[in-house]
Amino acid sequence: MIMMTTHLKQRGLTLVELMVGAAISLFIVAVILTVFSGSRTIFKVNTNLARESEGARMVIGLMREDVRQAAFAGCRYDNQAVPAGQPPNGAAKSVMTPLAGFLDGGMLGAVPGYMGHAEQGGGVFLPALPANIAPATGSTFASNSDVLSIRLPADPNAQLLTTATVANSPLPVQLAANLASNNIAVNDVVLITNCKNSEYFRVTAETAPQASGQLSHRLAGNASANLVNAYDTMGTAVYKLQTRHYFVATSLVPPGGNALWRHTVPAPAGTTQPEDWLSGIDGLAVFYGVDVNPIAQLSSAGRYARANAMTANDWPNVKSVRLEVLSSTVQSGVATGQQAPLQFGGQTLTFTDSRLHMVTDSIVGLRMVTP
Repeated sequence: MIMMTTHLKQRGLTLVELMVGAAISLFIVAVILTVFSGSRTIFKVNTNLARESEGARMVIGLMREDVRQAAFAGCRYDNQAVPAGQPPNGAAKSVMTPLAGFLDGGMLGAVPGYMGHAEQGGGVFLPALPANIAPATGSTFASNSDVLSIRLPADPNAQLLTTATVANSPLPVQLAANLASNNIAVNDVVLITNCKNSEYFRVTAETAPQASGQLSHRLAGNASANLVNAYDTMGTAVYKLQTRHYFVATSLVPPGGNALWRHTVPAPAGTTQPEDWLSGIDGLAVFYGVDVNPIAQLSSAGRYARANAMTANDWPNVKSVRLEVLSSTVQSGVATGQQAPLQFGGQTLTFTDSRLHMVTDSIVGLRMVTP
C-alpha cells in the first residue's frame, strides 16, 4: 500500500500587514485615550465649577440674611406710616459713643446698623478701617476685599420689661432678675424697642445684668445717660445685638488661597474669632444703594456706590446692598487656556493662573427700611 502525505502550505503575515494592523490598533487606542482624557477634563472642569458656584451661592446666602436684618429696630421700620394726630417716627436713635477697644464702637452714631470699608490696594481702606478689625494671625486681607459690618440681634428671643421707663430718665431698664434666657453682659450693645420707637445703648457696669435684670446706660460708653423715649411693659422688647464683620483674607484651613472670614462681636459661646468660613473666595465688593430723594420716602435706591464714594449723608439713606463675590476653583490646573477678563468691583480683572474664576452678584433690600 502506498501512503500519500499531504503538506499544507502555511503562510504568515507580511511585515507590511503587521505594520498596518499595528497602526490601526494604535489609532484606536489613541482615540479611546483622547475620549477618556477629554471626558476626565470635562468632568474635572464641571465638578470644580459646580463646587465654585455652590460656594459663591453659600456666601451670598449667608450674607443676604444678615444684610436684610441691618438697621433692625424691632417691629417698626424707618419709613413706617404714622396715624394722624400722632408724632412722626424718627429713625432708631442711639445714645452710644465710640468706645476704644470695641470693634463696633460708634457704628450707630450716625449709621443705622451697617458700615462699609472699600479696599484701595496695599491694605488701605476708605473709610479708614479700625485697626482691631483684622484677619487672624497668619492671614492677611485679600487685594480685592471690601469689609462689610452689620449689627443685628444676637438672639431672636427678646427680653421683656418688668417696669415701665419714663422719657429722658437715667434709671436702668428693668428685666426679670436671674432669668436663664438673659445672657446680656456689661458692655453689650442692646436695643429697646416697641412698635413706635427704638433706641440703642451700651450696658454699663453699675449692676450685674443677669443677676439683677438691670441694664444701666450711664455715660461710660454712652453720650447720654438718659433714654429719649418712654417704654411701657406692654409690647416693649429688649434685644442683645452683635456685629458681624465680613471680609476676604488668606485661608488658614486649608492653608493657601483665599477665604471668606467673619468676625462676630461679642463672640458667640464656644467660638474663636475671627472664623475662616469658606475657601475659594477671592474677593468681596459691596455697593450701597442710596435713596437720592429721601424726603419723598420712595424706599428705593437711586444709585449704587462703594464705601469710598459714600458721603456722611448717604449712609443713613441706604435702601439696598449689591454684593459681588469673586470666587475661584480651589484646585489648580482646571483652566486649559487663557480665561476671559471679568468685571468685578467696577474694574476689569485678568487672570494668569490655571484656576477658573467667576463673579456672582445679588441685590439685597434692607428689611427695616423697605416696607
